[in-house]
Amino acid sequence: MCASHDDAWNCVAAYLSPESDSRKLKKSLAKLKLDGGKKYNDEIKLNDIYEEIYFDFLKSLSKTKGVLLCVATDCSLISEKDINEHKEEQAKRVIENRDKMLYEAGREMVQALHDKLTGVSPQLYLQLFCQLILICDVIEKGILYFVQSHPRNLRKFSWHIDQKNTAKIDYEEAFEKITPGLLQTRSLREPFVTVKEFDYTAMDKYFYTKETEPTYLEEHYGIKRSSSEGSLNIGKLLWDDLDFCDSKSSFGVQISDLLASGVRRLLRNGFADNSKAAELLGGLMINPLKNGYPLSLISFVDALVENKATVASIEILKNNANSVLQS
Repeated sequence: MCASHDDAWNCVAAYLSPESDSRKLKKSLAKLKLDGGKKYNDEIKLNDIYEEIYFDFLKSLSKTKGVLLCVATDCSLISEKDINEHKEEQAKRVIENRDKMLYEAGREMVQALHDKLTGVSPQLYLQLFCQLILICDVIEKGILYFVQSHPRNLRKFSWHIDQKNTAKIDYEEAFEKITPGLLQTRSLREPFVTVKEFDYTAMDKYFYTKETEPTYLEEHYGIKRSSSEGSLNIGKLLWDDLDFCDSKSSFGVQISDLLASGVRRLLRNGFADNSKAAELLGGLMINPLKNGYPLSLISFVDALVENKATVASIEILKNNANSVLQS
């Protein structure tokens, strides 16, 4: 955040993979570690391995069904003031209907979320916001992608998030208290896309029915809305099986970390063969439904990516990414 040098890219990434690919993924990760001079149970980082070994690892991932989703931001373009202004705007959206609420308990709950959000540091807010966008991309693009070719794999969602080295009170607690409210606010403004022609029956338990659809808007705010039946229950989707885990115990988190590091190095033009890296990483990604790029670029100000080499890499990612609508 507020970096003193240009191209200070940071990334968060998610690797979406069906359970049936677990054996292949563990084998690919084990080979990467051995090729990098590590033991099977060791953790390996991008800096520990030669470029060609990493490229071979990306090629092995391309033979599986998994996809890479990534959110990136150039911290050299963002000031603490920019982040605080964005945070304040989000907090206003959380609380904007507080006075319409019919019950004091509801007003207190919304106020508590507002206060928690405004109280987090700029650095933590940026991390939370990028994670929020990543979760939205998983739900929006990931589900739409897999429902076409592997719909049965959508019957259960298991989320494994890197615990990092921060205390629970710092990130995990903020995530648990703030993310549901922000997701709820965002989903009301921008409902997630589903396609009637696709088979979502494996996800039935994640959709509201007439009996389970939420009534809080009318009960607490006095706001009448059309039925929510058939819309996605994002809270259940996220919280049914979510684990903040030590990356050493999760091969999936280790793979996600290696991919995030690869995208970060790519955007910083750190590979000897940046074009090859972009081709291989792009091949693991999916382009959005509307025109755009396979990775979400976050900036709280109107700013363009000016580094021509970085722009070229992003275009290669786009040109090599899979279409979210499969033929």
